[in-house]
Amino acid sequence: MLLEMMWWCLDEKTLINGPKVCFSDVDGTLLNDTKQISNKNIAAIRNWQRNGNCLVILSGRHLADIHKLLTTYDLNLSIIALNGAVIVDTDERPLVGIQSLKTWIF
Repeated sequence: MLLEMMWWCLDEKTLINGPKVCFSDVDGTLLNDTKQISNKNIAAIRNWQRNGNCLVILSGRHLADIHKLLTTYDLNLSIIALNGAVIVDTDERPLVGIQSLKTWIF
């Protein structure tokens, strides 16, 4: 699925010239049925980045879980975790933003 999305993003008729950003979920998109990132997707991600583009991982998962997964495949990607509550950039994972919610008692 991810590879198909990235090829769509690379279609020069679809997007203007210049750096592009592609967003991907983890489960069912980045990961295959065996919960691994396929070699085709890894190659597509690296090619995407080599061409000056950015892939951002979006997930409800915890940041540590996503970071562990990406480290396993030696991928350095920006991450939006916990359904948008935590945002980190690629360079050594500095925190870009975090949003906490107040506890409401009814």
